[in-house]
Amino acid sequence: MRIKFSAIYLALLTFTIGIERDIYQEIRVFDPQPATLRTMHDLGIPLDHVRFVKNQYIDLVARDDQVEALLGRGISLAVLIEDMGRRAVKRSIPAVSRVFPLGSMLGNYTFSEAVARMDSLAARYPQFVAPRQSIGKSIEGRDIWAFKVSDNPGRDEDEPEVLFTGLTHAREPLGMMNLFYYVQTLCENYGTDAEATSITGKCGLSPF
Repeated sequence: MRIKFSAIYLALLTFTIGIERDIYQEIRVFDPQPATLRTMHDLGIPLDHVRFVKNQYIDLVARDDQVEALLGRGISLAVLIEDMGRRAVKRSIPAVSRVFPLGSMLGNYTFSEAVARMDSLAARYPQFVAPRQSIGKSIEGRDIWAFKVSDNPGRDEDEPEVLFTGLTHAREPLGMMNLFYYVQTLCENYGTDAEATSITGKCGLSPF
């Protein structure tokens, strides 16, 4: 008996990657008084992820131009890491090889690469993956792309459906990558792997 490959709808909450690479630095700001914190806030420096020792210093990440602005205001600081992106690239050494295309952002996809990956999945697995479609706009007017995965991707069947979303937080692209990997795994193993076939045959799914 044919087991249904339940519907998987995938929606990508869009994010932006600058054309020119910004340089981010880890800095230590000494004696962070309320006025100093206000200055950093006004410069657009995120203050939600920091390390600190009370009444001594606060460690955080800022763009190089923001660091220059702080120095120009006479704020005492030290640069701990000159270029965090370059440092991350040097430390990013793949431990395994696999048949799964990685992106240019430390293995993660940029927005354009994520959209292209949706198109390549639809081209490679047309029997399972429907072409992407916009399901709405973000508050900044960008398309929110989605695609359906099913054993009948072109039909609206009376089957359970599940929505998976990734990139819930802008700085967590691994959720997006895991969902792409999951979709590829289902497409590759449907009909041959009992567990994958059983899971996808009982409910509908949907990432991003």
